[in-house]
Amino acid sequence: MKKICAVIVTYNRLECLKETLNAIEKQSLPLAGILVFDNHSTDQTVKYLQDKGYSEISGENEEIIRKSYFCSETNLGGSGGFSQAVQIASKGDFDYIWVMDDDVAPVESCLATLLNSMEANNVQVGVPARIGKDFTDKVCVDLDLSNMFKFFIWWRKKYAKRPLNKDTYFVQDMTFEGPLISVPLINRVGIPDASYFIQFDDTDYAQRLLHFSKIIYVKGAVIKRQLPAKIIKENEKKEPMNWRDYYFIRNNIAFDKRYGKRWSVRTLSPLFMIVYYILLAIKDGNLQKNLPIIMKAARHGLNKKMGKRVDPNY
Repeated sequence: MKKICAVIVTYNRLECLKETLNAIEKQSLPLAGILVFDNHSTDQTVKYLQDKGYSEISGENEEIIRKSYFCSETNLGGSGGFSQAVQIASKGDFDYIWVMDDDVAPVESCLATLLNSMEANNVQVGVPARIGKDFTDKVCVDLDLSNMFKFFIWWRKKYAKRPLNKDTYFVQDMTFEGPLISVPLINRVGIPDASYFIQFDDTDYAQRLLHFSKIIYVKGAVIKRQLPAKIIKENEKKEPMNWRDYYFIRNNIAFDKRYGKRWSVRTLSPLFMIVYYILLAIKDGNLQKNLPIIMKAARHGLNKKMGKRVDPNY
């Protein structure tokens, strides 16, 4: 039987984490290990884990037992959390790492269905089908990295038509909401890139994995999103940008410069996006507040200044 370790990155969402762990422990395919990576939570996460019999590991080389947790000394952002968590888990005696955030809950058959489809199609990465309130999963079957005018990542993506009429799809992107990845592939590709801090780390990792294996989307492997999707109302007043917008702009630029297949994508697409955001800020009446964020993100993205550059305000 394949030995699989589930890795969950959590930060101050204890009630969601409880549901995630409950769902993981009920999987029809037994897990060899569970690692909860606590990203410096300030709630009762650690106490809850201790009460549930989880043992703390304090070093990357310590052995992950059946139920383990690791406490980060600082909040590393989602990217840093996934990067370090995968690094710790991949050093254990496991065949696969099952990666997820703390606000998803896989149905009982999710893991078994994922693994069966991966083995049947001879691939080393499988992603589940996500369901949730006000949410429709998008299956990215192509990523256009050649068109300089598609300067937003979502404009580059081509999605499978719905309703989905196939059991599996080969995809070009994934989120860290339940992908199952073989450890030999992780050892070959390396860990997720922590320098994004938040956003784009999963899409970046997908591009790296695709060099060595196809990624398969499995419709029958279902994972539930616990939090409802945010609905943007038409004509809703646009709020000024915040720290999340900084990381999106910077990382979008960094991603295009890293993976653009043409000079125009690597060089001109970021400039188009910067101009777009400035014009949008003028239109929304937020130029004074947004311009410093836009320009800082632009400078850092163009000059490859990654990592934590703006403090989050969770």
